[in-house]
Amino acid sequence: MQTRNIIIGLILVGFLSLIYVWFFVYNKSHQNIQNMKPVFEGTAQELLDLSDENFIDMAVLINGEVSEAGERTSVLDQAVQIRFSDEVEPNLEIGDVIFVRCRLVGYEEDLLLGERIVLCDQCIFEK
Repeated sequence: MQTRNIIIGLILVGFLSLIYVWFFVYNKSHQNIQNMKPVFEGTAQELLDLSDENFIDMAVLINGEVSEAGERTSVLDQAVQIRFSDEVEPNLEIGDVIFVRCRLVGYEEDLLLGERIVLCDQCIFEK
């Protein structure tokens, strides 16, 4: 009888844990970058030089020259990798100078070349 109560208790705790994860982790609303005030405004190189971990998951407004252009992802000034929001059609070419508002995701270190790069997503054009 006591083993049965323990098993029922564990199943109940597991079920409540799944409900918690569903509502507060998986179903969490995404931040709207358009409505957030940028915590940093400047060039891509300035953002790389600053390397402030306090800006992670916040909006930044950056400008720079496109040094690599892909379909959804581009690199500004060999310093910041940006991934555009689904609503944006980038159509960029190497050498274009752009202004974008993004969410700073973090920093990545290239172990082979020893270079550091800033990672941003949810980018939209400004100005």
